[in-house]
Amino acid sequence: MEEFRRPIFKLIYNSSSQGSCTSKLIPDHVDLDCLPSTLTSAQTDQIDSLQQLKVTTSTGIDVSVSAQGWGSLSALSFSYGYSNHTTHMIDNIVKQSSTMFFSLAKVSYVKLSMFELTLSLSDKFIYVIENMPCCTYNSSVQRYVYDFIIDYFGYAYIYEIMLGGIAQDLMSVRTRDVTQLESETIKKSSIKGIYRHWGLIFLIVLQ
Repeated sequence: MEEFRRPIFKLIYNSSSQGSCTSKLIPDHVDLDCLPSTLTSAQTDQIDSLQQLKVTTSTGIDVSVSAQGWGSLSALSFSYGYSNHTTHMIDNIVKQSSTMFFSLAKVSYVKLSMFELTLSLSDKFIYVIENMPCCTYNSSVQRYVYDFIIDYFGYAYIYEIMLGGIAQDLMSVRTRDVTQLESETIKKSSIKGIYRHWGLIFLIVLQ
């Protein structure tokens, strides 16, 4: 993603977290929380309009990571050609008059969170800040900020992240067929329930 570039913090790996659920090294001043029980969540979204696709895409990004920075990440997520996945869904909704059923299952295993105030900044980030022109904001300073801060380091960073597994499935059904199924008392909620169950089974197999 364009929002994330080079690291602004210096991560120092000394030892693994004592009594934790992993033997991997954890950076200093980063907390690792082993979830008491594996958290599993699954849902199926019915998407039959561009507005619904935008809402679903934005929600997916908002809940995936906790991000701190300038602007909204979700606002950048929806546009034709942003990704092959988005392009495929837009083509099906608009050109094929289809309703998309997107199933997503997630298993959260551990949570990593850092306390920014105790972390050291990276040497490269310090160098860029110390060499920024001083002391009046003008076009030269603006160009420096864009070229060496935003372009190099982005404008957002992750301070909390959940780690685990994920599985997803995308089913396309012609909208008129969905209407016909409804008229035959097979409700959309039933279709969504079937694929929610399938997503959980598939996720267990992956794990």
